[in-house]
Amino acid sequence: MKIQRRAQGGRSKYKGVSWYSRHSRWQAQIGANGIKRYLGRFRSEKAAALAYDLAAKAAYGAEAVLNFPKKGEKSAGWENLEELPVPPDPED
Repeated sequence: MKIQRRAQGGRSKYKGVSWYSRHSRWQAQIGANGIKRYLGRFRSEKAAALAYDLAAKAAYGAEAVLNFPKKGEKSAGWENLEELPVPPDPED
């Protein structure tokens, strides 16, 4: 499997995603209600962005600002940020 290289300038084009050079991976994190939640490191920038979207939908519901918005999506119904699901990296 090939690891996706970082974006030009070391920045992601997706919200909540950044390049973690120490492990040569993309990482995702989200902040909600004054709590910052680390979502994991991923081989691809897109996988990290999808993890952010899942957490954003759970934390903010219909008000979430998503990287990949779809029509009519609803909240996952998670009340506590500590309980947010984190999807596995599809490239592992």
